[in-house]
Amino acid sequence: MFPPPDLWYVPAESVKKIEALAPSVGITGGRVTLLQPLKRYSELAESLGADLSARKAVEAKARFDRAEKTLREAAAAKKKDGGLKVLAMTGDAEQMYVAVSRPGRWRSATAMPVTRRCSNNSPQP
Repeated sequence: MFPPPDLWYVPAESVKKIEALAPSVGITGGRVTLLQPLKRYSELAESLGADLSARKAVEAKARFDRAEKTLREAAAAKKKDGGLKVLAMTGDAEQMYVAVSRPGRWRSATAMPVTRRCSNNSPQP
C-alpha cells in the first residue's frame, strides 16, 4: 500500500467494484524497512494456510538471511573506506523504481526509464 490505505495502481473509482468481487489486502512497502513488509507477507501467507516450517520456506528464509548478513558485512567493511552505498530498486521492462533515502526517512520511489535491458547472459551496464 502506498500511501495507506490506497492500493498501488488501483484507480479510486475501481476500488468498490474490485472489493465486491474479492477481498483485497495491502501491505505497506513504502517508508518502512524492507524487513517490515517481508514479515507482513509471511504473516499473510501463514494466515492463508502456508506452512512456514516447510522445508522450502525454511530454506528460502535461510537464503535471505545469509544474503542480508553478507550485505551488512560488506557495508560494514567498506565503512572504513568511506562507505558502501546500497540502492534498493525494482523494475519491469519499461522502467525501474529506485528508493530515494534521506537519513532517518524514506521518500517515494522514483520511476526512471529503462535505457538498456540486461539478461544473465549479457554484459552489465
